[in-house]
Amino acid sequence: MSDTATLSNNDGGSILSNWIIPILWKSGTVIVGLTAIIAGLLYKKQNSLLYFPEIGGIPRRSRNNPRRYRSPQEYDIPFEEHFIVCEDGVSIHAWLLKYSGGDKNTPVILFFHGNAGNIGLRLPNAVAMYNHLKCHILLVEYRGYGD
Repeated sequence: MSDTATLSNNDGGSILSNWIIPILWKSGTVIVGLTAIIAGLLYKKQNSLLYFPEIGGIPRRSRNNPRRYRSPQEYDIPFEEHFIVCEDGVSIHAWLLKYSGGDKNTPVILFFHGNAGNIGLRLPNAVAMYNHLKCHILLVEYRGYGD
């Protein structure tokens, strides 16, 4: 018996052309279709997958935060409140924690907090840096957050 005879069926067509290629074609079509659907969903939902603007019920404004997360004043730290106006007119809220033992050479740490929440939620971190590093700290909000 030859090698070609083992790849043939009784109808005269090969198993490869009658069964394997159509199955591979249909499987490939399904895989490509599912990949396209998943890629489309990831593209459509990318902002919500990467950016979490709110933490379950925590307010966007620091003045509405729980106690000890509202203002540097709650920690008896001298600070200035600033509003940085962008070219498009959006005002970004910031706090400058001023190290009381500093002079004109005291360094300033620019503190851009992580995703979600407002700068008030980062006050414990900023206060710890303030006390240990003995420097000024400028905490800057995300656009659309803050007071």
